Amino acid sequence: MSNPASHHFTPISLAGAFNVDRTSLPEALRPPRNDSFFGAVTISGIGFRFGDEGVPNVVSLTERVEVQVDDKAGYFVCVHVVED
Repeated sequence: MSNPASHHFTPISLAGAFNVDRTSLPEALRPPRNDSFFGAVTISGIGFRFGDEGVPNVVSLTERVEVQVDDKAGYFVCVHVVED
């Protein structure tokens, strides 16, 4: 995951929507390598901005969440976890 992010993608901050610290999630919802996914991370050439450690850093969809996007986008790429 140390490859540079492609200039074709722009990370969108979800900081205002983070409502849970992922360490408090049930085991089935925790990423398998959750300790490495904080801050700026590149996955398959796509840059993402994960939440910071020790504070609300994920969006739990237990309620409606809206994210304001100021730029036009052809599509939206999201990292997500689905309960096992």
